[in-house]
Amino acid sequence: MREWMPDRLSLDGANRRRSPRFGCSGLANIVCLPSDGALLRGTIRNLSVGGCFIETGLLLPCGAQTEILARVEASSFRALAQVRAVLGRSGMCVEFVRLSSGGEDMLAELVRHLAKMRAIASAMGSAKLLEHPLDVMGETFPILRSFGPVQISEVPPPVLKPGSVVDAGALINPLDLFV
Repeated sequence: MREWMPDRLSLDGANRRRSPRFGCSGLANIVCLPSDGALLRGTIRNLSVGGCFIETGLLLPCGAQTEILARVEASSFRALAQVRAVLGRSGMCVEFVRLSSGGEDMLAELVRHLAKMRAIASAMGSAKLLEHPLDVMGETFPILRSFGPVQISEVPPPVLKPGSVVDAGALINPLDLFV
């Protein structure tokens, strides 16, 4: 089995990946082709339009042809894939060789979604420098612009005793989400 460098750099230091991968968590059902009926299960750890990394207890050799049913978030697609690299004893990198046109569209949309989530997470990481983190989120989710900085009331909440009756209207703060 060939060991694979996690960052997928060639010996000269050049990145050989054709498309960016995005961290995710999904499930994979893997059948080695030609099939003998054995089914491997694994966890998808990153995904791109060209392939993914799958953690699994049983590794296939480099070059093995597989059929993969992948489920990430609310999407699922089926792909014919080839094992391109094995990472230690934990998982394998597979390249998607063929997908149906519907599968290609679904994978492309899923990767766009993961890229957007990465951008939001990155923006939220830099939001620590901003006065209020919702300033960044307001660009993606305009409705959040209506929320201002949290103001803490000087009045302590009422102490409730078992069996006491409380006017629920007194505990509710109105919030207008439609601006």
